[in-house]
Amino acid sequence: MSDALAAVSLGRLGPYGLIRKLPGGGNADVFVGVREGSSEVAIKRLRAGPGSEPWRRFVQEVRVVAALGDFAGVLPILDSHVPDDPQEEDRAWYAMPIAERADVALSGAALESVVAAVASFADTLMRLHALDHHHRDIKPANLYRLNDQWLVGDFGIVDVPDAEAITRAGKKFGPANFLPYELITNPDTAAGGPVDVYELAKTLWVLAAGESFAPLGPQPADGGRFTLDRITGGHPLAAELDGLVEACTRTDANLRPPMAQVAADLRAWLEISNRREQHEDKDALRDATAELRSAFADDLTAGQLHERRVANARIRITSLGYGVEQLANELRTGLPGAVNVTGHNETAMATLRRSRVEQIPDPVTTGMHAVVVRPKQGGWHPELVLAVVAELEADGRLRISAGVFLDFPGVDVVESERIFESDALVESIETENAVEESVSSLRAAAPTWLRKLKENSA
Repeated sequence: MSDALAAVSLGRLGPYGLIRKLPGGGNADVFVGVREGSSEVAIKRLRAGPGSEPWRRFVQEVRVVAALGDFAGVLPILDSHVPDDPQEEDRAWYAMPIAERADVALSGAALESVVAAVASFADTLMRLHALDHHHRDIKPANLYRLNDQWLVGDFGIVDVPDAEAITRAGKKFGPANFLPYELITNPDTAAGGPVDVYELAKTLWVLAAGESFAPLGPQPADGGRFTLDRITGGHPLAAELDGLVEACTRTDANLRPPMAQVAADLRAWLEISNRREQHEDKDALRDATAELRSAFADDLTAGQLHERRVANARIRITSLGYGVEQLANELRTGLPGAVNVTGHNETAMATLRRSRVEQIPDPVTTGMHAVVVRPKQGGWHPELVLAVVAELEADGRLRISAGVFLDFPGVDVVESERIFESDALVESIETENAVEESVSSLRAAAPTWLRKLKENSA
């Protein structure tokens, strides 16, 4: 059957004759269409009617993409039609260029080609984030290649400033197997930027691993058979990508890097790869490294374990910092100008650090966060210190200790109370719980010690 006859048999949408039908989604049919004197386009025709969630998302997508105009890296909408009163023969639709899906375009591609493509997507998303546009539906099926350009498409659940709330409260949305934890537990309040970072990292893994879906949840860099280092057969730079995927898929959205950092890291990876490719002894060096890694596998594994523990400890210490800063903000509402946050307080460090008190070996890494309340400045006036210290020991245990101190600078008088202690493996859920408990203990103790501060300041 000729294209012309096929177009007649499938009907028309606006100026476009429909040539053939393509696989569509749950709410729309997709066709290949053509208008006189133009090349073929893909046309998405909505089945839902006005007022429905799919309809409202369709309208928002058309508006957002149209407002972006010729935004580099975004698959454009070439033409659209959104009737006020759609009928069976007059439905809402839009036309876009026919592009190749990223997973199809990158099937069997070298790791460097995959990273180059994802770096391009990251750059586009970074620039969209600068406009407070968050895609929230990043997956290989929504990413495309057109004329050697990598494009982000399918803005159906995009989040933009001042947009109406479309999704029903509490309803989960986004691509299955690419969803971060916050979209499952708190979809109404999940920040769009970290969601895009998480989904892009899962997409990177899927495209690099040649799989259809990513493992659920966070992906640690030492994830065994799920690491790109293992899947790629020991590519010399795959482990660096595993580290990036781990950082981007952290459960705590606040601990994920921003999209700008992801884009910079991917560009840096490509620069390293290009530089190594130009090194004429790369094969010999790679072989020698593989031999050494095999000979000292146990020692290297121990080294990786140490590095992971240190990295996890730093994440926990950062979490403590967020908690202490939140406590400080609560205090600032009633005591403006009297509250400061510090990473060092000699009184608290001397009392809370186990290595100082018990004369045991120094920890592998130490972190401290403290809130200092000083209503009266200068002289001997007392100050209240609410502090928490974390110490990573050589055996991988993280010791967290919180205390409250009434300090009289210049008088060498301290009244103190140690109110929380925990000692657990740094990777454990127990330690994550201890981080929250330590800050909660400071919050609970604060009213009593604020009254003490008032009594001693009179």
